[in-house]
Amino acid sequence: KEEVIEFLKPRDAVRKRYGMYISTNENANVIFREIIDNSCDEISAGFGDTVLISNNLNGFCFVSDNGRGIPISMSKDKPGTTQAYLSISELHSGSKFDNTEVSRVGQNGVGSACCNFLSEEYWLLSRITEDNYDRSIADARNVWENAGPRSKKDLFYVVHCKKGEKVLESAGRLKDIEKTIFKGIKGYISIPEGQSTIVLFKPDPEIFESCSAEVPIRNLQYF
Repeated sequence: KEEVIEFLKPRDAVRKRYGMYISTNENANVIFREIIDNSCDEISAGFGDTVLISNNLNGFCFVSDNGRGIPISMSKDKPGTTQAYLSISELHSGSKFDNTEVSRVGQNGVGSACCNFLSEEYWLLSRITEDNYDRSIADARNVWENAGPRSKKDLFYVVHCKKGEKVLESAGRLKDIEKTIFKGIKGYISIPEGQSTIVLFKPDPEIFESCSAEVPIRNLQYF
C-alpha cells in the first residue's frame, strides 16, 4: 500500500507534536513565559515602562504592556490578514528575526502562535491610534471615526481564538470588549487602562496535564 504524505497546518502541527515546541505538557509555564517575554522585550527596547502580569485574572492568564502595541495594519506577506493576527496564527511570523541587540527572546517567531494554538481560549488586544486606524480592518476605522475625543484613548483591535481557530476579529472600546471576554463572571476584575498590548488566554486541558501557570518571579527580578 502506497504511503500518503500528509501536510499539517501550523495549528494542527503544534497541537499534535507540542513536544517539539514546548518540550513538556506538564503545565502551562512555557507558553505563559513566551507572552511575558514578548512584553519584557518591548520595554527593554525602550518602548513603554510597564508590564502587568497575572496568572489568574478572572480565570485567564494575563499579560499586558504600555509599549507600541502589536501592529494591526494589514500584512504585506499575507494580504487580507492583519499583522497582529498573523503573529498568532502562523509559525515563524514576527519582527525580531534580524534584531539581536535589544531582543532577548522571541527571535524565531513561534511563541505567540504556539500559545494561541495550545490555548482553549486566546484573546489579543492592541490599541487603535491615529496612525493605524485606517490601515487595519474596517471595524477599526469605523469605531475610530465614530468615537469622541475621550473614547479614542480607549479603543482596541481585538481577535479571539478558540483552540487556535479564529472566532472573532473586531474593534471597540476596552470596557465593551472586556464585557464580552468576561461574560457570565460576576464582579470580574477589569482590565487595567493605559495598556497598548493585552493578551489573555486559558491553557487547553486537552493538551496540558495541569493548566496552571506560575509567574516567573526570578526572571522578572533579573528583568
